[in-house]
Amino acid sequence: MKRILCGVLIFTFLFVIGVLQSSAAEKEVTYLSLADYTAAIAGLNVPGDMGTEDYFKELNAKAA
Repeated sequence: MKRILCGVLIFTFLFVIGVLQSSAAEKEVTYLSLADYTAAIAGLNVPGDMGTEDYFKELNAKAA
């Protein structure tokens, strides 16, 4: 029981320290496309995915 309590306290301490030091100088939003660019769906999927990519590029440009 003491081992579990000690582990929880250490985890909580590390979490609080991480949150307090997380003021990053750069903030950037990333986007991972899992779109399927093959077969018949590509004609419908590509324009929407490109628009989403452009949106995130613009969002990151505004933040810089």
